[in-house]
Amino acid sequence: MKKIMLLFLAIYIILTPALLQACDETLVMLLTAKNPNSEFSKSIRKVATYLSNLGAALKAGLKKDFTSDLQFVMDSWMEFTTRYMTNPPEEARNDKHWADKTRKTSETIGEIRKLILAGERMQAHDRVLELSNSIGKFFEAVGTTPEKKLFLQSSTNLNFLQQKVLAADKALAMVYLASVTADLAEYKKIIPEVAASSAADLETKLHQLNVKMASENHLEFLDPEVSEIRTRFDELRSHILMKEWFPETVESQKEEDK
Repeated sequence: MKKIMLLFLAIYIILTPALLQACDETLVMLLTAKNPNSEFSKSIRKVATYLSNLGAALKAGLKKDFTSDLQFVMDSWMEFTTRYMTNPPEEARNDKHWADKTRKTSETIGEIRKLILAGERMQAHDRVLELSNSIGKFFEAVGTTPEKKLFLQSSTNLNFLQQKVLAADKALAMVYLASVTADLAEYKKIIPEVAASSAADLETKLHQLNVKMASENHLEFLDPEVSEIRTRFDELRSHILMKEWFPETVESQKEEDK
């Protein structure tokens, strides 16, 4: 039954286009996939979902009032901390920094609230992006594989790349683009053959983005391309997990392609 659930999850992530997300919601889904029905898994996914919704709303800027989106984040985080702040879940029982992580997350949500109330929409969006990077830290003691550590690293680099592009910070955007390109090189070492063409296509898109960024100062217009690159990374890591969870499926697909 668990393998069936994992298969549906991987297929969902491969086939569903990623939204313009601030929080890497699909990564949280993958990190909780081995025990998706635990209270910890459901609780942290709820936080990630509402944080993603808030980030997307702030980025789109199509409404003036973001208090309802913010309230969902605050309520889900309150629910999480009430249950786990002083009593970490079994998965993170040995995490010595658990209390510090929850405290800092609470402080960041408070800062986001102040920025939203002050009308600083894009600054609030940047803080949401930064917070999304810290969500993965709650899994540091859960026992992540080297592949999932790579997923966390690339997710963080992609978040910072998108943040610097939106801020038109060319120097740092180029730095994070180089980091993302290096991450792809690591992905290519572990992807199945069926995903090789997707990796090659992503490599081309990263090169094209690098060329455009080098000659463009208004980087915010390149954000749709960064979002597409994030989607392609989602697809690649899903192929990697398909290989990990269902090696016989990958092998049979390779046979069919011959």
